[in-house]
Amino acid sequence: MAIERKSMVTMGQRLRAARTARQMTLRGLAAEVGIPHEHVSKIERDLSKSIHTQTMVKLCRALGVSSDWLCCVWDGWEPESDSGGTD
Repeated sequence: MAIERKSMVTMGQRLRAARTARQMTLRGLAAEVGIPHEHVSKIERDLSKSIHTQTMVKLCRALGVSSDWLCCVWDGWEPESDSGGTD
C-alpha cells in the first residue's frame, strides 16, 4: 500500500505510518522501546509536548527509520511493510 507523502506532515503521522508498515501494534512498539503504550499513542496523535532523545533514538531503531525522517527534516524514505527478512 502506497502512502501519500502529503498525508505525512507531522511526526505523529510518520510514526504511525512506520509502525503500521512494520505491522507493529502500539503495545508492541511501546514494549520494544520501553515506554507506556499511552505515550506512543500521544506521540502518534501529536499530543506529546516533548520526547526524550533516548526515546526518539529507540523509536527510530525499532522502526528502522532515521530521526531526520521521523522529525520531518528529510522526506526521502517511505515506509515499506516488513518482509520478514533479516537485516
